[in-house]
Amino acid sequence: MLNSGLLNLERTFMLSFIRSNSQNTAQRPIINKSELDNVKSDDLRHYQVIKAPDGYESNAMSYNPRMHKFIKILMRNGNSYLARNLVDKALYNIKLKQVEKYNSTEDENARKEIETNPMKIFLSALDNTKPILKVIGIVKSGISYQVPVPMNENEREFKATKFILTSSREKDRNVRFYDKLADELIDAFKNQGKSIKKKVDIHKLAEANRAYAHYRWTKK
Repeated sequence: MLNSGLLNLERTFMLSFIRSNSQNTAQRPIINKSELDNVKSDDLRHYQVIKAPDGYESNAMSYNPRMHKFIKILMRNGNSYLARNLVDKALYNIKLKQVEKYNSTEDENARKEIETNPMKIFLSALDNTKPILKVIGIVKSGISYQVPVPMNENEREFKATKFILTSSREKDRNVRFYDKLADELIDAFKNQGKSIKKKVDIHKLAEANRAYAHYRWTKK
């Protein structure tokens, strides 16, 4: 009886050890289907423990991780369905406006320059709105300096999203939000609009304080 109890205890300990070890060494799953198709038969990932994907991740053609982050930042009070619906309507409006512009243009060369894919417009608008630098306050000898520092990729993506959403909310209150969001994305795609101006203002502030850039290595 005592021996069986010790065996069960040892088996439980070994199982818990294996599980904890596998969780620490487990690899991230491949979400992109095109990348999954390119995995060769001799790839080591065939023989490694793979983590389960997050609930929001998918290999569907309509899934985009940047779009998902944008919707999560837009979301209020946990209502992800409403946020997703607003973004979908904004993309639909972009499609309608760009196709209408395409059909009303008679010049064939001008038509080629008109982008009608709303997802490409959305991603290009985010890229165009990304700032490179930010300004932080650093105190040295009792004096506060505005010091320009570079931003990492996650900060740049977050700032671009906030610029677009804030600029959309600042537009005419009598216009529905997804219409304002569509207009702001088209403007940002063309390197115009309020969100681009916010990025330029940050860069101007960083440029004005470039003399204090060496203070970024100073401890607060």
